[in-house]
Amino acid sequence: MNPTMTTHLLRTQDGWAFRDGRPNQGSNGSRSLPIGHPSTFAGAARTLKGSNAEGVWVGDADEMMKMPVHGPVLMREAAASWEPLFPSPCDAVWNEVDDATRSKSILALAPLDVSPDIVTSLKEGLCLVGLTTKQANEAKGKPLKDAPAWWSWPDMEKWLKGQTPLAETVVNQGVKTPAADLRHGVGIGDAWVAKEGALFRVERRVFRQGESLGSQRELALSVRVESDLSNRTGRLGGKGQMTRWEIGQKWPDCPAAVLDGVITSEMTVVRVILATGAIFKNGALPSRLLEEQNGVKVKLIAAKVDRPQTISGWDYKTNKPKSTRRLAPAGSVYWLKLSGSAEARKAWVASHWLQPVSDARQDCLDGFGLALIGLQHGGNR
Repeated sequence: MNPTMTTHLLRTQDGWAFRDGRPNQGSNGSRSLPIGHPSTFAGAARTLKGSNAEGVWVGDADEMMKMPVHGPVLMREAAASWEPLFPSPCDAVWNEVDDATRSKSILALAPLDVSPDIVTSLKEGLCLVGLTTKQANEAKGKPLKDAPAWWSWPDMEKWLKGQTPLAETVVNQGVKTPAADLRHGVGIGDAWVAKEGALFRVERRVFRQGESLGSQRELALSVRVESDLSNRTGRLGGKGQMTRWEIGQKWPDCPAAVLDGVITSEMTVVRVILATGAIFKNGALPSRLLEEQNGVKVKLIAAKVDRPQTISGWDYKTNKPKSTRRLAPAGSVYWLKLSGSAEARKAWVASHWLQPVSDARQDCLDGFGLALIGLQHGGNR
């Protein structure tokens, strides 16, 4: 982590609306993403940084664009602090036995060794990803419905170490998608009379966990900024929801077991799991991440990427909508083979931990592609 960056906790009283980019023409409602894209938070932080105490913009837009903003990371209220949660990894396959026990299990996907005679549509050199024959035979149930969308840090840490946490624990300690809260409004015309046909609906996301008031726990969002914006209030997301910026706790460090695991042989396979969506010039596959760095050669051997997400936005500098782009969603997994000295590989993992790995520099400054790094399940195959 850049030592000049400050971790902030973002909180709101009334939920956030993160628009999904769909136009309102022909519709009287707007839908919200579960959590906004990194550029939403980068824009909010830069706007807050470049505005004076009265909220008037006094900054330089070009200079503000150079300020790194990383995030968001979902946070949950704990006994004496806040605990981070991370997107469910794509290489985790949920299985639920369809009987009275309803027992659950998690199976780990991995690159497969298949016959060279098998023809696939994958790019040359990439392996298929799947379950081993033994795992497939064990998976006698069905995919789990309503699996948690975010995992607690203790469970994610085990997964990064190449271990499999208990499925029941992941369910109990994880978080589902923040619930939608629908609000209705009406346009007001002259003489404070409602306009004909001006009934509209806005969807927000409620950042609380738990059904009853006594058991509810607040959820918040965390971002790192190369500036101290604590004790300030600014607008965030659709409808400009007022948001309080506070000093937050540091994000977790790379597990020692992961750092130790990459120095056990001359060649190591690691998994890069996206904590935020990433933008690559080649679609789902990275380019800059595969460049040789400090004596470490990197080869992509497999990837598990879900359906791409579409992102756009509004450019306040040109006062025009931004072009739509596709990003690899959070939770995507890339298996990389690292070659080089033990210390160089260890340094490579440490330098990429929770750092943006998108291809373009501006996308990295905006926080796209924060990377969690873990060992491969079952060791180097």
